Amino acid sequence: MNDALGQSLLDEWNGIRKEKLWTDAPNFAPEEFPVPHLMRTYDGMPQLERDLLSHARGRVLDVGAAAGGHSLHLQDRGLEVEALELSPGACEVMRHRGVKHVHETDLWNFQPDGGYDSIVLLMNGLGLAGTLERLPAFLLHLRRWLNPGGQLIFDSSDVIYLYEGVGIPDDRYYGEFRYRLRYRAILSSWFPWVFVDPEQLKRVLAEVQGTWSLRLDGPHYDYGGLIRWD
Repeated sequence: MNDALGQSLLDEWNGIRKEKLWTDAPNFAPEEFPVPHLMRTYDGMPQLERDLLSHARGRVLDVGAAAGGHSLHLQDRGLEVEALELSPGACEVMRHRGVKHVHETDLWNFQPDGGYDSIVLLMNGLGLAGTLERLPAFLLHLRRWLNPGGQLIFDSSDVIYLYEGVGIPDDRYYGEFRYRLRYRAILSSWFPWVFVDPEQLKRVLAEVQGTWSLRLDGPHYDYGGLIRWD
């Protein structure tokens, strides 16, 4: 596995990171991925994330946990938290930081031991669906892991602003991208990612019979909330 993300986090944890982690995307200039942002504590999180985390309850699964900032905060609140993360390096950093229960696998192969009351999908966690077409299956997959009355805690962004002056693509949904992470000589594989605008999310939730029970808005096209199946 070409774990560019994990190696950058390990180097950051060990105080030896001297190079930047880059995000490549076709038709866009490379962008620096803010590694210290992934290592932040609760006080360094955006207000939207803090507000959404306040709704976590019961047994919690943190999906795409990265360096474990959300998991650590919820542990500190006394909740039973499990972190799910594919990157081996990120999982190692989480264990160093004190996350108690770390699952090193992807969400499609994960076999939970019991249900969850809250599943956390922050930092654009809906993007793990990859494409808008796969979002219904992604949500229904997570629904299987919820206890009765359970909830998904998510955020996403409407990236329509990226196309100001250049036009919206006509060959795909405008929130769909392909990314690759690059750190030192390590290149990750290309992977799909989707940013879902609120209207498309409403349409998908109607398709999967989910309820968007709370909406919070951030300062720059970002938003989040709770999804339930009652």
